[in-house]
Amino acid sequence: YQAYHEAARTQKPLQFESFSHIHQRWFGCRVYPAPDGLSIFFQDVTERRETRRRLEENEQRYRSLFEQNADAVFTFDLEGRFVDANPACETVSGYTPAELHGTHFLPLVVPEDRDRTLALNNQAVRGAAQHEEIALLHKSGRRVEVTITKVPIVVDGTIVGVYGIAK
Repeated sequence: YQAYHEAARTQKPLQFESFSHIHQRWFGCRVYPAPDGLSIFFQDVTERRETRRRLEENEQRYRSLFEQNADAVFTFDLEGRFVDANPACETVSGYTPAELHGTHFLPLVVPEDRDRTLALNNQAVRGAAQHEEIALLHKSGRRVEVTITKVPIVVDGTIVGVYGIAK
């Protein structure tokens, strides 16, 4: 009611979504003013809203699994730079997720394990899940033995990065 009066008063088109209790559906409303009244178009957007709600819920579930995980969970881009890291990564490496972001993973690996872990990471980038036991260099300088699982991140059939879980 208020939107229709606003459109008529200002003579500017507007759009909004509104729930119809009679139909138990959400409608997208587009209101176009004219000198002699309004043209109003309705579109049922219930399914789109439900899809958006499910996507948001799934994102929250993923984020919770990622952030609350006791294991170090991280993602790399195709070049091996950190894109994301959960808080547990700081426990394992000594580096905060912000410090890791954009840095290459190789300097965190002890020198004697670097060639092997780089080769295994390259295999993950090509689509093969990898499991390895390596030693990391903690920010404090101490050595940390970890088991890492790396799997490719596939979006629309294309590998776009690598997920990793370190224990």
